[in-house]
Amino acid sequence: VLEAYPCVELVDGTSMLANRPDILCGSLKHSVMEGVGGLCMALYIVGIPAGFLAIYLYGKKFQLLGFGNYHERFQFVYLRYQDRYKWWEVNLFVRRLIFCCISVGIQS
Repeated sequence: VLEAYPCVELVDGTSMLANRPDILCGSLKHSVMEGVGGLCMALYIVGIPAGFLAIYLYGKKFQLLGFGNYHERFQFVYLRYQDRYKWWEVNLFVRRLIFCCISVGIQS
């Protein structure tokens, strides 16, 4: 996903992607690649934890967390946490997200 971003400037002043020399930086194809890459990163970074949170909150709302089919399918999301530590994963996620944003910002 991150391959869409690094551009290399040539001697004649044109710039192209480092990993795909056939695509000029700033072209429509490059912009589409950046957009799709950004969308995929956002879905991956936010979507997976949000999905796990939705599974947990749905099970808690309808009191399904310890029962039957729901428990068998989704226990991996919530079973390892005690009640007082259930939001610890959110804390870890936010720290990882901040670290990733800083590291990507430094490389840019």
